[in-house]
Amino acid sequence: MRSWKNAAAPVNRIPPEIIALVPDFWATSKRDQSIIALTHVCRTWREVFTSRSSLWTDLDCLCTDKTRVYLERSKSSPINLSLYRDNNLSSHDPLFQITPHAIARLKSLSLRGAPWNLKDITTQLSLPAPLLENVMIDGGCWYEEDNGP
Repeated sequence: MRSWKNAAAPVNRIPPEIIALVPDFWATSKRDQSIIALTHVCRTWREVFTSRSSLWTDLDCLCTDKTRVYLERSKSSPINLSLYRDNNLSSHDPLFQITPHAIARLKSLSLRGAPWNLKDITTQLSLPAPLLENVMIDGGCWYEEDNGP
């Protein structure tokens, strides 16, 4: 319950519809950190930003817990999945334990990893993705000691 003093503060008189627009004006490079910071301003701001599903659609899958939260907050919105692992992305990566149910919501997929891992990864991501518009796969010029390029 908001105290009268907090309710009278100018920042709390801004309509939630206006507050929700704040992230639209930030540079995308720091958007992730900024959105999380906004959810820590106050209870009202947390409710506004956590309920706006479009803010939580860019997944980097670097942290299992963070990815779970983003998938939950993105609700049914189309998602953009970026999987970048320098020479260590494999089918055993924790992200594969939490993203299969979301593949049908994929709007874009950006994947970078060692070529010898790509077969396992694409097998994990082989479910139908009717919303998928963009795919970028980069196997790079990796060398595996035993198998050459």
